[in-house]
Amino acid sequence: MNKSPSVEKPEPFFNKRRLGWASAAAVCGCVGACSIPFLAVTVGGGATATAIASFFRPGGEFVVGSLAFVTALGIMAFRARASAAGACTVPPA
Repeated sequence: MNKSPSVEKPEPFFNKRRLGWASAAAVCGCVGACSIPFLAVTVGGGATATAIASFFRPGGEFVVGSLAFVTALGIMAFRARASAAGACTVPPA
């Protein structure tokens, strides 16, 4: 019988909760990028919409969504690493 203390495995980084938050950020980024031309028409009229549409090409919402996904994962990775580093500190003697 093995009586040695078991070592707890760390939680994997790509778990359902983190991927869910990152996916929600991607959807919000995509929705935000898709709604900008519609908001420009509502607020500023045709000239503003034309100026904004010259910057937002088809497929731009996917770029914004993927950037939001990667940014959310990066923030969560930074927070996980910072909390793991704080847990390993040695108290002063």
